[in-house]
Amino acid sequence: MANTRRDRITLLPGDRGEAPRDNEREFAAASSDIRRVVQLASVPWLIATHEELLALPLDGRAGFVLSLIDGRCTVEMILDIAGLPEDEAIDILDRLRQLGVIELHDSQGAPRQ
Repeated sequence: MANTRRDRITLLPGDRGEAPRDNEREFAAASSDIRRVVQLASVPWLIATHEELLALPLDGRAGFVLSLIDGRCTVEMILDIAGLPEDEAIDILDRLRQLGVIELHDSQGAPRQ
């Protein structure tokens, strides 16, 4: 019987071939699990006026995330486009929500509670 390539490969400890696949692992929710703060399928809507925005203590990062809110992109899309660390972008969106700058809506446009 001829040796196959697989027979000749020696798996080292920690080799990826022995590692469980993602769907075989159990993931515990982290204490900073973003789903508790903002649902990724939510669509942020701008509800503050330009004058109200100017009066708020927003930094450049918050302004950038705010510029991505168009009433059509989901939170998940904004996270992809922003290129910021996920927790940071979620914190910014949550802060904008708490300041009354945005509302989170479901995909049909109804406000989320």
